[in-house]
Amino acid sequence: MAMFSQSFSPIMLLLLSILFTCASANFHRDADVTYGGNRVKILEAGRTLTLSLDQTSGSGFQSKK
Repeated sequence: MAMFSQSFSPIMLLLLSILFTCASANFHRDADVTYGGNRVKILEAGRTLTLSLDQTSGSGFQSKK
């Protein structure tokens, strides 16, 4: 049981840091659409990005950071 509690803290810290980083992300501000402009949709005030592809082409984005 002691081993679990010792490894739990670093894992929890990592998960919380990822959560806070993602929570502050904004795709309008932090990403560039690289191709397939009409197949990339940024929704929910920049919190969600969707990519679509079909049999002939795709879509992509790149982080500005």
